[in-house]
Amino acid sequence: MHSLHGNVSTPIFNHLGSSSWHSYDAAMIVRLGKGIGSHVPLFGVAAVCAAFFVIRRTKRRRVAL
Repeated sequence: MHSLHGNVSTPIFNHLGSSSWHSYDAAMIVRLGKGIGSHVPLFGVAAVCAAFFVIRRTKRRRVAL
């Protein structure tokens, strides 16, 4: 019954896709879904590097005290 694109038939009315006030948020959701797949490995590597940096820095501070 509900979709971002395409024909939608409800008990009250029929229309051809997303309404004008939903077009921008529908496009954003679709764009995020398409683009997120290629960025996941990059964010994963960045998170691992950040965690490694924080752990290493914390260990150095403990040794110095």
